[in-house]
Amino acid sequence: MIEVHGRMVSLSAERGIDLEEVISSPRFKQWAERLDPEMKVRHVHVKSADSFGGRVAFIHLRINVVDPKGAEAIRFLFLRGNSVALLAVFLCEGREYAAMIVQPREAEGASECKEVVGGMCDKGSDYPTVAARELQEELGIQVSPEELIDMTERMAKIKRSGLYPSPGACDEAVRFFLFRKAIGVQELRAMQGKATGLAHEGEHLKVRIVPIDDLPHESSNMMAWTAYLLYQQLKVLGRI
Repeated sequence: MIEVHGRMVSLSAERGIDLEEVISSPRFKQWAERLDPEMKVRHVHVKSADSFGGRVAFIHLRINVVDPKGAEAIRFLFLRGNSVALLAVFLCEGREYAAMIVQPREAEGASECKEVVGGMCDKGSDYPTVAARELQEELGIQVSPEELIDMTERMAKIKRSGLYPSPGACDEAVRFFLFRKAIGVQELRAMQGKATGLAHEGEHLKVRIVPIDDLPHESSNMMAWTAYLLYQQLKVLGRI
């Protein structure tokens, strides 16, 4: 049993799963803390838990819940934690260019999926720190977190963790950042086709530089589209 917002919730797990390890993980704790007190969870069953880098990274749950109207339901959840997406914009000779990251995405069935810089929040890191880390790993650009623009914060009138791509089943909240820099032609060309990523973590990435307004035509990735649209709207509103 665990206590969630003053109510006791029963627990169970598939055979072979270390239940204590799962419920003590940051992934599970974050989800439990985020639960609206009006959502009365009665039972949580852990169907699977996968570890990555010595930590619980992905959790599949089946929960019995009563919603605010008193309706009972069984829901299946995928806990993977929060993440960041970062739009890198380069001003060169009066034109704006965006950096895209090209990599395989098996779930999409694509050998070359074009995205913006991004990554998962883990090891207790906050959003800006993760965004700065991913910028260095994927583009080779080192900046402090304070140099990045939090587009989610500048757009929203209320404070929120991030934007939820698929809240029907997944807990992931994505926060969107912007990095802008004026550079020369040679520096821009040097980034085109650059191989990046952490090979020891299975990352084999390639950089693609495109005129910024070509980004939506190049990508089928929701994060890339959202980052682009946030950037354009913030410019219209005069907030960047």
